[in-house]
Amino acid sequence: MHSDAPRGLEPTRIRELRRAVARGWELTPLRGKRPCLAKWQSRPPLSLEALLDHARSDNLGLLTGRGSGLIVLDDDTADHRIAAELDLPATVTVCTGGGGRHY
Repeated sequence: MHSDAPRGLEPTRIRELRRAVARGWELTPLRGKRPCLAKWQSRPPLSLEALLDHARSDNLGLLTGRGSGLIVLDDDTADHRIAAELDLPATVTVCTGGGGRHY
């Protein structure tokens, strides 16, 4: 691990968190899957240091919409037919823990 890396975080997670912040993506601390800060939808973005500190012990969530300029399609169908029917352009795809996909 790099000497400037926060204790308790994998180098890959640190790198991806830094990349997300550099892209202008807004992140919020979570407890499990739920935001844990009051007024999380309208708070100013947290610093990279604050996000890294929280990521040592719990999750972070990506704010979609105006804050990050992103939308997410959640396709939980077994055959991922929703995305196929929409004929989406090539995009980032993430497999979810429940077997679905986020586009």
